[in-house]
Amino acid sequence: MEQVLLDYLRRLSFFPPNATDTDDQRPASGDRILVETHLEKVVVRKGKLSLLLKSKGDDGRELSGVEIDWSPSGGTRAREIIGIDRQTARPMRSEARERLLVALTKARRWLAEIITDPETTTQVIAAREGCSERAVRMNLNLAFLSPAIVRTVIDGALERGTGMSKMKDLPVSWIDQTKMASRRP
Repeated sequence: MEQVLLDYLRRLSFFPPNATDTDDQRPASGDRILVETHLEKVVVRKGKLSLLLKSKGDDGRELSGVEIDWSPSGGTRAREIIGIDRQTARPMRSEARERLLVALTKARRWLAEIITDPETTTQVIAAREGCSERAVRMNLNLAFLSPAIVRTVIDGALERGTGMSKMKDLPVSWIDQTKMASRRP
C-alpha cells in the first residue's frame, strides 16, 4: 500500500524538476517529506484507497480527494513443507512411525468417546487401557495434530528423531505445529 501511495505522489510531480525517477537517487527521507507535505489522510476502502491531498499540483489546480484502485496482497501464508530435503535427511524409522500411527488412532478414538459419552473420562479410559491418566491426557494431544503433519506421518516423510514425545508437546496452532515439527531435534 505504501508503495502505491508513493508512486502516485511521485506521478503528481511533487518532486522538483531535477529529481529523477530512480530510487537510488531519491533518499528515503525524501519519501517521508513527500508524504508529510502533501498527504493529509488515507482511507482504505474495498478495492481502492481514498486520498485527501494538502497541496496543489504542478498545473496549479487544487487537488483534494482522489481515489486509487488498489487491492491488498493475498492474506494467505505460503504452505510449508514438513521435513528436510529427502536426500540429506534420514526418514523416520518404520517402528516409530507405526507406534505414532497407533497412538494417533487411539487418541482420536478416545476423543470421540469423551465427546459422545458424558460418563467417559480420562480416568475411565486409563483404567480400561491399563495406563496412567497422565498417559491418556498426553496421548489425547495427538488428536489435535494438523492434517499436514498427520499426512506426513502416514507418508513416512518425517525425519528420524521426530517421534511420539515430540508430537505430544507441539502447540495447539497448526501453523506453529508445522514450524516446530520441521525443525531438527
